[in-house]
Amino acid sequence: MDMGTVWRGRRAKALLIVGGVLVCAVSLASARQQPRHPLQLTGEDWRQLSPKEKEVYLSGFVAGAAAEQVRAVATRAGKAADSGAVSSGAIETLRSHAALHYRFAPSVYAAQLDDYYWWTDRRVVPILDVMITINKAMLQQQFDGNP
Repeated sequence: MDMGTVWRGRRAKALLIVGGVLVCAVSLASARQQPRHPLQLTGEDWRQLSPKEKEVYLSGFVAGAAAEQVRAVATRAGKAADSGAVSSGAIETLRSHAALHYRFAPSVYAAQLDDYYWWTDRRVVPILDVMITINKAMLQQQFDGNP
């Protein structure tokens, strides 16, 4: 075998390796750019949202939490199939009695999240986890009679 053939073979292998690395890099980059499920969003995502997007996200979060809460109440009462027990009227009843688990306005949660994610080391924490933590703290303050 002559040296030209050896070099062409090595060059072909090197090009294949470089091509494979590039394909992997492009795959990883595109995987990072694909939208994640809302439950996987972190502080990095939160900080990229506009104020309107934050309001919409949190309005959906609060509404979803309320819907799940009335569904759980209806299920415990054996009324899961009763549309009135899992309706907006049932949510309004809980709201009017200050019984919703997530009872504060989306703007209150937005301010709390903005404060929490101001610290760069916290930005990897999922929004869902922070919502649970800050909601618990605010409910405890309300229960204790603190502003």
